[in-house]
Amino acid sequence: MAEPKKVYYSIGEVSEMLDITLPTLRYWETQIDQLQPKTNSHKTRFYTADDVELVKRIKYLREEQHLSIAAIKRMLNADSKTNDREMKIAQYLKSIRAELAELRSLM
Repeated sequence: MAEPKKVYYSIGEVSEMLDITLPTLRYWETQIDQLQPKTNSHKTRFYTADDVELVKRIKYLREEQHLSIAAIKRMLNADSKTNDREMKIAQYLKSIRAELAELRSLM
């Protein structure tokens, strides 16, 4: 049986899980806007599963693709803009479908 996923992971857990040093994780947080784990009043970091996936992606881009942090930032920003655009298109299509359904009901 699979172990249930945790809701939050500590920076130490993420570091150990992904074999990334703590200073590297902290540096990436300062450089990459999308990597912003939650913190409490004691500045303890709490990474979500999405944060962990983002760290995995950053690690892959750095170590396997040999991209600079600046290139990774540009790539993630472009992905974010693409996702925003896709969401807007999906909302627009949903409104068109609703209008079509309303027109059909009037026939």
